[in-house]
Amino acid sequence: MELRSIPALFAALLWLAGCTTVTSPLPAPRPLPLEGFEGSYSNFSQAIMADTPENIIDLEIERLGGVSFLLFRVTRTFRDSGVSQARLYRFDPAPDDGQAQLRIRILNEAQAAAELEELLDLAASGFDPGCVIALAVAEGRMRGHTDPATCRFAHPLHGDTGVFRQVAMGDGQLALDEFLVDADDDPVGELRRYVFDRHREFRAQGAFRLPGPDGELGPWRMSTVVEMRDDGRRATLFDGDGGPIGYSLQLARLEWQPQQPYYLRLAAYQVETGALQAYYWAEPDAELIEFNRDWLQIRVEDAARQASE
Repeated sequence: MELRSIPALFAALLWLAGCTTVTSPLPAPRPLPLEGFEGSYSNFSQAIMADTPENIIDLEIERLGGVSFLLFRVTRTFRDSGVSQARLYRFDPAPDDGQAQLRIRILNEAQAAAELEELLDLAASGFDPGCVIALAVAEGRMRGHTDPATCRFAHPLHGDTGVFRQVAMGDGQLALDEFLVDADDDPVGELRRYVFDRHREFRAQGAFRLPGPDGELGPWRMSTVVEMRDDGRRATLFDGDGGPIGYSLQLARLEWQPQQPYYLRLAAYQVETGALQAYYWAEPDAELIEFNRDWLQIRVEDAARQASE
């Protein structure tokens, strides 16, 4: 993205956000639409479709509690390097119906591992008041942004720097847009955009007929049950004796065709070569996937569905 295009993008994002900044607490707070916000997320779909697998980030969102506010610890981990960073997200009700406030604080390594009591102390006073995000709440979704005129910090290279950070969440997704502007409101660097999808837990089992020396398919070998998510990670299969079967399974949300909605793709890979051997497309909300060929049988079931039976 060329830097000269960012100011126009900034104006467009401000128009889309359309939030009014509020500062005083509600006398009788309305419940915030944060049910199910905690969980495991990643930007696997975004990174793979952009052909940037090195940018895959896993996100763990843990609810910590709070009385007059809701507090979450959000930990980002780059899947390729294992480097992690944690943040506190504090949500407060705001005076007007359909409004809320979000405060975000980056934690250092010691703070990220702190006990709940210390994190609650940080949540009580450890936020920059100029970086509050006013969230508009409508139809179960929340969207808002910082004001770069008040959300500022001393950049080691560019001096006084403003932060535009937009947050949009709901329907199992968390989208973050961020870019910086210098003292003259000129862009610093490029827009960073992340789209994180919340993942579901699944249990999978497979059976395979492996070819023998003569090329003929041998007897069926059944794997043990493996736990996996629809986050693109590959789960290696083993038989009942702990021996490797030679295949791994992957479940991921991917575009079936370019510019089309995501579907669930169940894929079988050969472990030794990493080669894709077979795949099957399923609806994005599928709770049970069964994939059968003359040499493989795979059953993948949503863990919540299985627990309720």
